[in-house]
Amino acid sequence: MRCALVIAVLMSASGLRVGHAQAEPQGKPVPLRASLPVGAVVRFWSDNPTIHERLSVVQRATDDSLHVRWEIYPGDTTYLSLAYTNLRRVDVAMARTRGQGAARGLVIGLLAALAMDGVAAVCAEAQSNRDTATGVALVAGAATPVVILGGTLIGAAIPGERWSVAYRR
Repeated sequence: MRCALVIAVLMSASGLRVGHAQAEPQGKPVPLRASLPVGAVVRFWSDNPTIHERLSVVQRATDDSLHVRWEIYPGDTTYLSLAYTNLRRVDVAMARTRGQGAARGLVIGLLAALAMDGVAAVCAEAQSNRDTATGVALVAGAATPVVILGGTLIGAAIPGERWSVAYRR
């Protein structure tokens, strides 16, 4: 009788624990399901080190789990079904807009131009000839807006992708 009572208590306690774990991400899977279309590229963080921070492709997102196609090695894929309770975070790859790409390209072009101007200033200081230093300064001054404009145009033409958090526990 005592053994049956202990088993009943343990089973009820473990049932409560499972119920609590399933209720923990309450409300979060629904937005995740809406934000993950079939074919979306995701990366996810898990407590399991074999699947931690891996890229995969969404096959289906349900209310309680995420079904993905995961490429183990090039040409060798497998399908996983992951419960949201086992995931700590899911990021989805989203395309940048042209405006976001242009702003990013502007910043990169500006940083490249500043680095180029710094190198030109060091080279101009190292020259003992004043004419050479003036020529280096003129070339750097003319190249600076070209580099900034080029970075902006490249960023707008090829906006790239960014990672957006879709789920976090």
